[in-house]
Amino acid sequence: MALVAVAACGPRAAAPTTPGAPDGAQLAERYETKLREPASEAERAVVASGVVFDPALDCVARALASRAPAAPDPLRYRHVLSMRCGSPHYVLRAQYVADDAAFGAAIDALERDFPSHAAIAAGVAPAGNQRMLVLARRVIELEPVSRDGAAVIRGRLLVPATEGKLYVSTASGVVVTPLHFGNDGSFSVKTSAPSAANIELAMIRGTSTEPIGRLELGSGSSLFRLDGSLMTRINGARRTVGAEPLERRDTPGSCTGIPPQIDGVDITDKARCFKIPMMDFAGLPDELAHRPQLQEILLTRSASMIELGEQPPGWVSVRLLHRFEPATRERVFELLRTRWPQLAERRVNGNAMTDILEQWRRDPDPYNATSTYKPALDKVAAAWTSTKTYYSGLTTARDLDKAMELIAPDVVPTAADVAVAQVRGKDGAMIHLVVVVLELP
Repeated sequence: MALVAVAACGPRAAAPTTPGAPDGAQLAERYETKLREPASEAERAVVASGVVFDPALDCVARALASRAPAAPDPLRYRHVLSMRCGSPHYVLRAQYVADDAAFGAAIDALERDFPSHAAIAAGVAPAGNQRMLVLARRVIELEPVSRDGAAVIRGRLLVPATEGKLYVSTASGVVVTPLHFGNDGSFSVKTSAPSAANIELAMIRGTSTEPIGRLELGSGSSLFRLDGSLMTRINGARRTVGAEPLERRDTPGSCTGIPPQIDGVDITDKARCFKIPMMDFAGLPDELAHRPQLQEILLTRSASMIELGEQPPGWVSVRLLHRFEPATRERVFELLRTRWPQLAERRVNGNAMTDILEQWRRDPDPYNATSTYKPALDKVAAAWTSTKTYYSGLTTARDLDKAMELIAPDVVPTAADVAVAQVRGKDGAMIHLVVVVLELP
């Protein structure tokens, strides 16, 4: 399945959408995932293929049917109505079906368009001489969660995964907490959520983090609900957490094969991306207001650019990029001390470190030349260390954090010296060159 607060002088907060949804749908006091028995021949016919029926989704279907023959609006059923009705599931599709054959065909189409190990959860309501059918994937079961607050969320994941994340969005930012699933998929997680918040649960599968459920407590988080344009909302939220505003560009690319430059600006190869299916661009602000997982991506502090667009057709794609910034010796030590807070700075005598760095910087292929300069650096480290043990390294990457991650001694170092430079590589991309010696106990 693919689904992927502001200072007083800033824009005012818009009224939350969920509690005021004017559809006659009763505001559920709690979120639940209970099921009901099939109520018609058409429903009984699809039970054999794993379809289940959810009263909360029936509520969504009734609200949509109350506007028949108007077409179901994804901006209403994706989040606003489903959460108002007390469902944590993501509604993937809502449509009128004229007869039993159309009912079955709609189920088959969802299986084809959104393949998953999870069962299809359905809601049904009469709509004149037709029926309104609402479909979601049932990825989790939840113990009832009060809309007024949720100190702990308990439930069970219904598809294979062992680890996940809990995202809690409030007026002041998004907090991410690890989520662990037992052998039977069970989980229990403290939320530390206030009475007005949006919560999203996700599972980790390989390199992807996939949403599995979301809830809104009270009036919800105001973080991404500012008046104004999409970028006003995004950059307003970033100001709230102390991040710099993003520069917008159109035509988003992928998170692989990132070019050296965009519009003449050097960038790193660090990127964060997401795609949302079945949505036009106009629906993105509402989607972000209810999706803490996506909010957390957009609040990435080190990001400087955002690409937005409908690509491919029927999908909204977003990519965050990082401008290449020259690194200083002080910045390298700052990053080292995030790992080893007690690390002392002790300089190598003379210019030996900077001489090695300068030779490396002039190499025509610095990416593949680290082994050339390693013997000389080992000699420098051996003469410098006072404990007779050391670690030495030459690391390079377009992104400084990635270059620093390559520094990996077996034990906690006690002292260090570093040298750093930037150079344009053979492929035209700017890269960091980091030379480091670490004293080991």
